[in-house]
Amino acid sequence: MIVYTLPSFKLKNQLISNDYILFLLNKINADILQLEQVITVSNEKIVIGLGNSKVSGIESITINQFHRRTLKGNHCYDLITDPSFAEYFFISQKSTTSFCNLTAYKLAKFIDDNNLNTKLIFLHVSFQDAVRMQQFLSHCQRYS
Repeated sequence: MIVYTLPSFKLKNQLISNDYILFLLNKINADILQLEQVITVSNEKIVIGLGNSKVSGIESITINQFHRRTLKGNHCYDLITDPSFAEYFFISQKSTTSFCNLTAYKLAKFIDDNNLNTKLIFLHVSFQDAVRMQQFLSHCQRYS
């Protein structure tokens, strides 16, 4: 399993684990390309993105929009939302248009374009849900 996030993620210090590969996106465009290579070479089946939020929730889709700019490619991609995920977090039926959506969209497009058997999940996490985030990551590790 691969877990990725941005340097601004408030809970990143709690992501130290031998159970997954942790990837920090410092420079989004360059680091997304490196993450794509890690996904290809590692053959990991689950990739989870984490972002800050006031209210925790799992994204169900990613759309081809970054703020007000439209990205090239399909209008949207479905993200993995197994019914068991709802035991941990609310599953959102809407997408954001922030950096979180941008990273998820680029990775979903890469996975689709390369016909990879990789499941992509994106979770927005509030600071208060640190323990539940760890439980969810453990659940996803077993899910794969």
